This record gives sequence, C-alpha cells and structure tokens, in this order.
Amino acid sequence: MDVHEETLERTLPAAGPAIVVPAFLSAGHHVTHDIPTAIERTHGRARITSHVGPDLDPALRDRLTELGPLGDGVVLAPAGSNHERANRGTRATAERLSALLGRPVEVGFFHSAHPSPAEALARLRTAGAEDVSVATNVLLPGLYQKRIAALGLPTTRPIGVHEALIEAIVRRHLAALPHRPY
Repeated sequence: MDVHEETLERTLPAAGPAIVVPAFLSAGHHVTHDIPTAIERTHGRARITSHVGPDLDPALRDRLTELGPLGDGVVLAPAGSNHERANRGTRATAERLSALLGRPVEVGFFHSAHPSPAEALARLRTAGAEDVSVATNVLLPGLYQKRIAALGLPTTRPIGVHEALIEAIVRRHLAALPHRPY
C-alpha cells in the first residue's frame, strides 16, 4: 500500500467496478483503514473482501517442509502490527500451524508487538526445543528476511506465489461477485 507508486486511488477509477482482495496476512492498518479509505475516495466503485492470511496455513507448512525434516519447534515470524486485532489473528495462525505440524509454534513479531523473534526462540528453548526453524510469515522477500537471518536458524522463504494464496484470492473474488457466472 505504501511502497508502490501505483495506488488503489489511481487504479480504481480507471478500472470500473472492481473487487479488491487484500493480499495481506493479517487485518492490520492497510486492511482495516487504507483499502476501505481508498475505495471510499473513489466513490465506492469497488467491493472489498476479507484478507487472505487465514487461508495460508498450508503454504506455511509447505515452506517449512521445503527445509527438510521438521525439528521440534517453529518461530512464526510476521511483521507485526499496531492493531492488536491483527496480532491476535497472527497468534491464531500460530495455534493452527502448531496443530497442523504437531509441534510448538511461537510468534516472534518484528515490530509493534511482542515477543520478538529472538524472544520467541528463547521461549521455545526454555520449553526444551533444540531443533528450531523459522517460518517467514510474509508474502515477499525484503527487509525481514535479512533480520531473520540474524537468528542463524533454518528459515523458510516467503510464502510467495503458492497454490493456497491463489485459491484464497479466487475464492474471495468469486464469493464477492454480484451474480455467480455459473
């Protein structure tokens, strides 16, 4: 939302009626404020769906399995948000991922929330985890990847283009259509 020249406010008027599927992992400021505000400023010419994050647990699992055999703990490393609702959603992701993997998963936020990735790692170590991996809870590579590397642990690549992401976008788009095309 804030790192690209092309904005919704510029794009939506030229697009006509649209459906905006927020490709965000949590319901932070961009999802709850920036996107609705941009749509409002374009006189509501778009519908907004829910963000895709809650449907990406399989992608996180797949990125972890790409590292090889899973160890005995995982740090889920998201950006973090000033919105506690978004952070609660990320904690719920960690709980679901833990159930999916059968291993403890601790969240380590990079900013705006606690614990940090290093603190999450310390919690896992205190609980007895010795072979810990980091699940990068971002869509694209960037600043956080470099900061995660400082932990010195096996680390997943970002979610990126994954079947679960594509399915989440398509499912939300189809559900938001005014008339089903089939």
